[in-house]
Amino acid sequence: MSVLALGAALVMSAFLIRGITAPLDQAVQAADRVAEGDLSQAIHSDSQDETGQLLSALARMQTSLVGTVSNVRDGAESVATASAKLLRAMPICPRAPRNRHLLWKKPRPPWKS
Repeated sequence: MSVLALGAALVMSAFLIRGITAPLDQAVQAADRVAEGDLSQAIHSDSQDETGQLLSALARMQTSLVGTVSNVRDGAESVATASAKLLRAMPICPRAPRNRHLLWKKPRPPWKS
């Protein structure tokens, strides 16, 4: 009888361990993907236990990071566009870095001395 109880306990503990380690492994893999910069794969969890809450938090973090990256990209594009417009609109000024060559003194021809 005790052998049967021991066997049942071992089977139950194996299921319990698998129920804990599988979602944790899923969370670790999701966190590794995010750490590597891959924000394209969705993170899902149907569970309401602690590991399910962890996966839900990772999903919210990933969604927030996608929004942040998008905002930074939009800001960088706006700065690039504004910079290009300023360069096109800027009059030729010899002190501007792109016009430094205008500051060089050109030699006078000998007949204009």
